[in-house]
Amino acid sequence: LEDAANGGDPDLPMKPYVYTERTLTVDYNRDRIVKVDLTSDPASLVEARAGSSIKFRTFVKWQSTDAEFHSRFDRYLDHAFFKHQIHWFSVFNS
Repeated sequence: LEDAANGGDPDLPMKPYVYTERTLTVDYNRDRIVKVDLTSDPASLVEARAGSSIKFRTFVKWQSTDAEFHSRFDRYLDHAFFKHQIHWFSVFNS
């Protein structure tokens, strides 16, 4: 994205981009929420320009799962989870 943000020219200023469509996927087991994921639609990436109006959309998708409520935090102990710079778990808790 960095190269695309300034056309690959390091002398040009970076342009800000924002995802306008997000999907919250909520996994539940009976009456308990077990997992929540937030994803962005790559096709919704638009340049944020001063004075422009941007419409944002959020979709919520509910999925039944067999995962047990007591093991819902196991995924956050997985090493692969911590490879990301942004920890969505922290964002959801704030």
